[in-house]
Amino acid sequence: MGALSGAEVPGMVIFAMLGDRLRSAAIRVGPV
Repeated sequence: MGALSGAEVPGMVIFAMLGDRLRSAAIRVGPV
């Protein structure tokens, strides 16, 4: 688990950042 978490955490952070960008972009465009 320790070795996996080291690679998983950065990926989750990047995924969260991308999701936040997509969410803000969707809010800007508005409901489709």
